[in-house]
Amino acid sequence: MIKSLLIALILAIAVLNNVQAACRNPSSPTTASGWKAPKGPFCSGQLIFEDNFNWLDRAVWEHENSLGGGGNNEFQWYSGGGRNSYVKDGHFYLRPTLTADEFGEEFLTSGTIDLNQGPTYDRCTDEPSWAAQIQGCYRKGSPSRILNPVRSARVRTVNAFAYKYGRLEIRARLPAENSNYRSMQCGSASSQNGFDGQFNNYQLTWTPNVVQFGINGKVFRTVTPYEGFWKLGGFSYNPWPTGTKMAPFDREFYPVMNVAVGGDYFPDNAWNPHRKPWAQGSPSAMTDFYKAKSQWYGTWGEEAALQIDYVRVWAI
Repeated sequence: MIKSLLIALILAIAVLNNVQAACRNPSSPTTASGWKAPKGPFCSGQLIFEDNFNWLDRAVWEHENSLGGGGNNEFQWYSGGGRNSYVKDGHFYLRPTLTADEFGEEFLTSGTIDLNQGPTYDRCTDEPSWAAQIQGCYRKGSPSRILNPVRSARVRTVNAFAYKYGRLEIRARLPAENSNYRSMQCGSASSQNGFDGQFNNYQLTWTPNVVQFGINGKVFRTVTPYEGFWKLGGFSYNPWPTGTKMAPFDREFYPVMNVAVGGDYFPDNAWNPHRKPWAQGSPSAMTDFYKAKSQWYGTWGEEAALQIDYVRVWAI
């Protein structure tokens, strides 16, 4: 027994020495911050963040609580409920559910959601100045403008881990396309390509010069802002005059994952397999969406959830 322990200790020291020898000149431009982040400087290829979702660490993955609909006037109520985000068999599920399943149908047309107090308290995560504009923390339902009919999840490592420059890889199975009007904001799934039927590796490589997007090791888009992202984005002036050509992507960001529902992401002429039942900009968009529930609810279920196997970030 003592001999075995001694051999194991020698091997561990040898491995540690090899790692240290391979990383004696840390020159990576990658930086990281947050209580989950290792201390830099880093070597190229060094793993600086990993979550394999053997369990859900809610201290790492902060859940947003908001009614605001993100940037596309979406219909979901983001919450930290266990029905919308959970770990099962080593996979992290982000799954939309019906608000009425928990609060009843009548609640949608006559209830009140107040994320800062009362029975729907959930500690609203929207900034107060912004929340008032988008009704992100408080809403009242009516027959013509119902409350958010879907609950879903959006998670972020805002306090635990942020980084600048690196290679992010998320192994995930995207929601099925026929699960009607649900999207992951960092991309869209296509049943034709089979992204919803199996797990794939989605990669983002971010350097001081380019941003690359890849799937399963194959790069499919490279963005090079030769004159700056402001020029590439069609701005009439540079809103980041003190930044580099990569601005605003020359500072630390944190990973975000979510499943959104409805909103302005889809054009009015979209079919899947029925015609989109609401119009962009309509004050009754959520109501119209929910009235057409018979067209889309049959496709909802655990298999249509976003499933994440792991999230990893390496220094470049």
